[in-house]
Amino acid sequence: MPPHRLTLRLPAGPGAARGREGVRRAGRVDGGPKIVLAAKPLSGQTAADVARARDAYRPDLAFLYSTPAYARQLEMLGLGDLAARLASHAKGENWEAMADCLDDDVMERLVPSGPHAELAAVLARWYDGRCDGLILDLPADPDDDPRMAEVIVAARDITTRRQVGAVVACEA
Repeated sequence: MPPHRLTLRLPAGPGAARGREGVRRAGRVDGGPKIVLAAKPLSGQTAADVARARDAYRPDLAFLYSTPAYARQLEMLGLGDLAARLASHAKGENWEAMADCLDDDVMERLVPSGPHAELAAVLARWYDGRCDGLILDLPADPDDDPRMAEVIVAARDITTRRQVGAVVACEA
């Protein structure tokens, strides 16, 4: 699971300061290491395909977000109560109930999603100025390859964090 778009703008604490200092001491003028995300958008040819992809991913995402590592991210999104509910279900090994906690609105807040025709714009809204590149999975259906090729071409226009002057990942 790649970092959520909101966490890409957070200060990373002492690590970010050390990173900026290391970039300065080394005399780097390229802004330091690149941040390339393996984005995991939910997509398909139609809205119904996107809904099916969302439903298929819901149980996995519920399990991931039930772990303490993701509680802060859910809190940042105003979903702290969801973190507690998911953790409670996990503790009680109530795995089936976990997926029900993630309704479509929550899924939209957690994962970029949209039909192929809109996907490049969705990715731009999520990641514009927040990273230096994206890695996208190949579509499961080879018939979707031409549409995904169009998404990749359009995604090249997403502004990188270097273009907006960010120096080190997670810098506020």
